[in-house]
Amino acid sequence: MDQDPTRAAPSGWIEVVVDRPLPPLTYRWPDDLDCPPKVGREVEVPLGRGRARGWIVALHAAPPDDVAVGRIKPIIDLPAAAPVPQPIWQTLCWAADYYGYPLGPYLAALLPKEDPPGKVRLLAGWQEHPAGKTLPIRTLLAGLTPHPFARFWMGWLQGHWGTVDREGRMLVLSAQGRAVTIAPRAHRQLALHNALLSHPLEEADAVAQFGRDAVRSLEAKGWVVGHKRGREGMLPMGPQLNPDQAAAVARLTEMLTAPERPALLFGTTGSGKTEVYLRIARTVVERGGQVLVVVPEIALTPQTAARFEDRFPGRVGVWHSAQGATDRGDLARRVRAGQVQVLVGTRSALFLPWLNLKLMVVDEEHDNALSQEEGMRYHGRDLAVVLAKNAGALCLLGTATPSVESWRNAEMGRYERIDLPGRAGAGRMPEVRLIDLRQGRDETDRHPFDRPLIAAPLRQALEEGLAKGEQAILLLNRRGYAPFLRCIGCGAEFACEHCAVPLTYHHHPRRLLCHYCGHTKPVPDLCPTCQQMLLTPIGVGIQQVEGWLNQILPKAKVLRLDRDTARLKGIGTILEAFRQGEGDILLGTQMLAKGHDFPKVTTVGVVLADQGLSLPDFRAQERLFQTLVQTSGRAGRAELPGQVFIQTFEPEHPLFGQIQRGEVAQFLDEELALRRMLGYPPDQPMLRVLARGKGKRVVGQALEGVARTLAKLPGLILLGPAPAPIERIQGIDRHHLLLRGPRPALRSALRLLQQWPEEQGVNLRWEVDPVQMM
Repeated sequence: MDQDPTRAAPSGWIEVVVDRPLPPLTYRWPDDLDCPPKVGREVEVPLGRGRARGWIVALHAAPPDDVAVGRIKPIIDLPAAAPVPQPIWQTLCWAADYYGYPLGPYLAALLPKEDPPGKVRLLAGWQEHPAGKTLPIRTLLAGLTPHPFARFWMGWLQGHWGTVDREGRMLVLSAQGRAVTIAPRAHRQLALHNALLSHPLEEADAVAQFGRDAVRSLEAKGWVVGHKRGREGMLPMGPQLNPDQAAAVARLTEMLTAPERPALLFGTTGSGKTEVYLRIARTVVERGGQVLVVVPEIALTPQTAARFEDRFPGRVGVWHSAQGATDRGDLARRVRAGQVQVLVGTRSALFLPWLNLKLMVVDEEHDNALSQEEGMRYHGRDLAVVLAKNAGALCLLGTATPSVESWRNAEMGRYERIDLPGRAGAGRMPEVRLIDLRQGRDETDRHPFDRPLIAAPLRQALEEGLAKGEQAILLLNRRGYAPFLRCIGCGAEFACEHCAVPLTYHHHPRRLLCHYCGHTKPVPDLCPTCQQMLLTPIGVGIQQVEGWLNQILPKAKVLRLDRDTARLKGIGTILEAFRQGEGDILLGTQMLAKGHDFPKVTTVGVVLADQGLSLPDFRAQERLFQTLVQTSGRAGRAELPGQVFIQTFEPEHPLFGQIQRGEVAQFLDEELALRRMLGYPPDQPMLRVLARGKGKRVVGQALEGVARTLAKLPGLILLGPAPAPIERIQGIDRHHLLLRGPRPALRSALRLLQQWPEEQGVNLRWEVDPVQMM
């Protein structure tokens, strides 16, 4: 796997990884091919009764000793795909080795197919292909290359793929256009809008594909903006930098020349980190380089993409998981051709075929959404660091709440820390107040939430802000109306039949819902156990807060942002409606703890800050701290002063005091010291093994067998095995085992797990550097 990709084969035996979680397989290179095999080249190979996409990872002078030569099959075809760029190849090989996952699926999933969607049908025989056969256009082009008219045909076909660089206007979505939802009945406008969500389009291509009326309609609404094509001319400069921003840009510009280590841009919320990204990106673009901006979730950060499009008109692409294969393939070709100079995308954008990547920005580097936990396991932040090193690019990590891992790397000198201590422009840090929810309770309270959900100080602030025409944000990280439904007569509760969790009570529509598998149940009138009408919602959920707000502030327009409303209306639509003043209060879950910028927001309230404080996860306090600091940072970002109200049953907890005083660095120092004392990451690496299957006993015994074998390896500390905190999801029982120790010891354990024989009915998976323990 570590062979030089430029090396040609000395003979006809090749080792191939396929797009399935399988070890490398041996194939024969046909003698009649006039080109030698090379490591990294894509091939099509037979696999079972079908065929598979594969890549050459090794070349051999002789077949393996344990396989009969007659059983080794030749490859089927050579797709005319461009070779994997060397930095991408090195990074993917590193990822497969580090995370212990087969290389083939990494390559298949993370390297989009660049073959054009179009095919041609031969009217007459051509080369070895008979008349009537359908060929991909790419195959035809490869065969036409030696033809005297090849240049003409390649130019004509590429023009129809839309990859020719022509003059004219480039159409891009405006910030408002990126957030809107277009009705399906306007199918041409919807198709144009979806295409522009991926990347800019030349006006001529847009008119040809979607019609002039669709283009004019979206332009008339202000959702599409046209920019003159061309790389010449001055790019917009943006606002004047404050001294801290100017110093950061100057240092980062120096680091661009010879990047030796990543930079950690540690700036408080509202400190102008995005403007620093834009300025350093401008330098890269003017030098002819490409810029990648990785964001945790495109839908939750529409302003980031819009700001880059405004500053680099016609040169920005957007990459995300909702795009179709055709759009992703087209964007990959544009990136390889250098036509996209700036790309804003999610973590998988790391593996596009970059022509001249010189800057990688990882925004909100602390966010767990950068981690891929299902299928291929990897962390986007860590892979960005590795890719930047392999590509000779600068990796810039930005956040107001650094992860403990990045903080430690900066402390050890692996990252260079650059600080932005104050807010940019007229914004000032908000005042933070702690509200003790224990005050006012008496012995007659059945439950702490059988009283107003909004304490008096927060209610007063909301009323005063609304009277001035200001806006507010309220956070409660709990969907539904109440966490569960209980009979107060006999104590019976409702649990999911498939998961070891209670069913959440939802009021609109009225139902019981499992947030893990989606199982639903109607709400009965009588308790099924005692037949009494004493079923009572217990706890507080976001729908309950919404109802209470409508009672105490009947004139206020409340917008709710959670996974339920997002599915119905779209995240971008809700955020844009609030930005345009169509809502007075934005009530939401942790989706609010992102880089949103609402100038009119002066009040932020956290309804119940204790949620997440006592989860069985050593990262629980770090996550809660990040969520509360990020949410608090939405207040007072413009001229209007801000205030934050944190409602809690434990106001004396040190974490809340550090948030109130703005002591981010102090929290991270103390959290890192605690992890060192306990031997938890990042001080000591960790590997989590998860066993899943039907039957607690079967799953538990299987993992105990694994643990007994792993315990024989020197240098490892085993925690467990034990049932996972959520013991069952979708009818599958779950047990886990945690391994701690030096990295070499964990690598030995990883190799053993990769070779562990499959046990019937039990699936083993593992996570290197796990980000959650549930």
